[in-house]
Amino acid sequence: TETQGLPNYGEVDPTPIIAFVWPAFYGIMFGDLGHGLLLFGLGMFLRYRANGSLKTWATLLAASGAAASIAGLGTGELFGFHIKEMAVLAPLFAPLDGLVGALNVSELTFEQVIKILKVSVAIGIIHLLMALFLRLRNDILQGHKLVILTHDIPSIIQFLAIVALILAAIGSGYDIIGMFGISGVTHNEPVPWLTYLFGNWVTVDLVAKATPPIIFATVGIMIYGGKKEQELAAKSGHDEGSGLMGIVIEVILVRIIEVLSNVISYTRIGIMLLVHAALLVTVNQSYAHGGGLAVLIGGNIGIMLIEGLIVYIQTIRLHLYEWFPKWYMGEGVEFKKLLPKMLYSNLIWSEKRSG
Repeated sequence: TETQGLPNYGEVDPTPIIAFVWPAFYGIMFGDLGHGLLLFGLGMFLRYRANGSLKTWATLLAASGAAASIAGLGTGELFGFHIKEMAVLAPLFAPLDGLVGALNVSELTFEQVIKILKVSVAIGIIHLLMALFLRLRNDILQGHKLVILTHDIPSIIQFLAIVALILAAIGSGYDIIGMFGISGVTHNEPVPWLTYLFGNWVTVDLVAKATPPIIFATVGIMIYGGKKEQELAAKSGHDEGSGLMGIVIEVILVRIIEVLSNVISYTRIGIMLLVHAALLVTVNQSYAHGGGLAVLIGGNIGIMLIEGLIVYIQTIRLHLYEWFPKWYMGEGVEFKKLLPKMLYSNLIWSEKRSG
C-alpha cells in the first residue's frame, strides 16, 4: 500500500482489503494443493526465522500458499495429479467431494476453459465494483455532490449495464450483432448469472434492448458533469481543460473502452491457472514416459519458481492498473509526534580539596 501513498484522512486504508484479495488472486492462479502447501511451509519457516521486512514478505508468501492450497482443492490437483484418482488420498478427501474438483482443470476441454474464464470475469466484476463504490464513498465524505451525481453513480450504473451486455453476448452464443435483432432472430436464451439471480424473465433479448439506452443516458450525464466541472474550474481561474469535444471523446471512447479492457483483463486469473495446469500435465507425462524422478522434481521446482514469479507480477498488475486508479488517492501524510525541543544540562560536581 505504501508504494501508492498513504491514505488521506477519512479515506479507506486498502491494506486490509489487499491482505485478503492478494492471496486469493495469487492462490487461484497458482491453484495446486501440493505447490500451495510447499509455499505455505516455506513462508512459515521464513516467518519464524526472519526479521523486519523479510518477515512481512514471509507472511505474504504463507498466505498466498494457503490460498493456493484451497484453490488446489477446488481444482482437485496435487502436483498436477488428480486427487480423486489417488488411491491413498481419495478416501481422505471424500467428505469434501463437493469442493474437490469443483473447478476441474484436468481435461482442459472447451467447456472447462469457458467455465474458468467466466469465474475469472466474475471475480473481476466484484473487484472493480468494490473500487467504484470506494470512490463513491470518498466523494460522499468529501462532499463532492457534482462528482457523485454526474460521475460516480453514472459510472457504477454504466459499468453494470456494460457487464450485463457482455453476459448477454455470451448467452447468445456470441451472436453480438444478432442479439440486437438486426438479423431478425429473437434471442430468448437465458443470460448467464442474471437469469439465475432474477428469474427466467431476464433473457438475452431483454438485456440487449434495455442496456443501450441506459449506457447512452449515463454517457450524457457524464458529459454534462464534465462540462460543469470545466465551467467551475474556469470561474476559479484554473485551466478549462480540453473543451466539450475532449469530454465527449473521454466519456464515449476512453471510459467505455476502459471498462471493457478492465473486465477482460481479469481473465488472466483463469489463464494463469490453465497455464499452471498445462505445465504440470507436461511434466507428469514426461515422468510417466520414462523421464525419471529428476524430471518430476525438477519440473515442479521450475514451475514454482518461474510461474510463481509470473503470477506475482500479474497479481500486482491487477491491483496497480485495474483497481487502485479507480478510487485511491494516496496523498496522506504520515503522522509524526510533535515533541518540544529538550535542553539538557550536565552538572559535574567536584570535591573541594583542603590544603
